[in-house]
Amino acid sequence: MEKKKVTFKNLLKKSIKLFLILFYIALIIAMIAGGVSAGIMTLTPPEGFGWTVSNANYLGYMSICSFAPFSSLLLFGMAAIGSLLLMKLIKYLRRKSKTSEIYLKFKTITNKIN
Repeated sequence: MEKKKVTFKNLLKKSIKLFLILFYIALIIAMIAGGVSAGIMTLTPPEGFGWTVSNANYLGYMSICSFAPFSSLLLFGMAAIGSLLLMKLIKYLRRKSKTSEIYLKFKTITNKIN
């Protein structure tokens, strides 16, 4: 097996790729947490927050959001899409790690031991 030469360009590419993956994961987690918390918040009555509202929502009671069932479903849907994206990313990273050089070297060493 041939060793790759470590250059600044290769190191920069790997670090940018790792940064983008971590940024993507953070963005998806924020999407899930924000969707769930905002979806729950749209259904809660405003008295707990000290706010006043003048219109009832489509369910018939006063809540923070006057479009309560629809906005909550939209936000929960956003959280569900974020969960699916996170699961797909985890599957991709697992599949990619099984073909990496480090994994293959480790596998050959463990097979020699056994």
